[in-house]
Amino acid sequence: MSKVTGEAAKVGDDKPKGLTAAIMAAGTAAQKAHLEDARDKAVALQAEVFSKAATYDNGVILAGYVAFFALWAGSNKDVSHLCRLVTVALMGTSLLCYMGWHILQMLTRQTYEFKLANVMKLVGDPKRFNEEWAKTLIEEQRAMVRIMRFWPFLFVPAVGLGFLAGGVLTYNSLAVIFDWPQLAN
Repeated sequence: MSKVTGEAAKVGDDKPKGLTAAIMAAGTAAQKAHLEDARDKAVALQAEVFSKAATYDNGVILAGYVAFFALWAGSNKDVSHLCRLVTVALMGTSLLCYMGWHILQMLTRQTYEFKLANVMKLVGDPKRFNEEWAKTLIEEQRAMVRIMRFWPFLFVPAVGLGFLAGGVLTYNSLAVIFDWPQLAN
């Protein structure tokens, strides 16, 4: 818009009038909608990336637990009673941390599944249904992103204690083979 046109659209209070005001309002509304859409897409992308990464991580961690308990079952009669108790305590704590995380996720997902079920009651009013459905999905994505903050506080102990349990079991198994000192009863 030229300076002359812009000035001609202003009347007395220095605010644009008529077509200029409408164009400016439409531009501002479009920009605001674009920013909200970009934010919502960023939240959705973050949730999707986290979900895919979590699926892979869960497979690796579950394989680690299975492998540990297979090794433990094969060697538990050969290592000391104290070694068995220490490794079970470490791995049990690791499992509690890991399960705590998944229970937190499960409770969050279930909360929003119930909310979506309530939105289904609005199916007779398409406009309201679509608005509430979209709003609830975005709230769920935001909630999942918020609980991601807890992941390091549960993941690090779960993995650290799991590795420590594996190390104790491995050392004590080697101690039996090579006649090294091991955790005694």
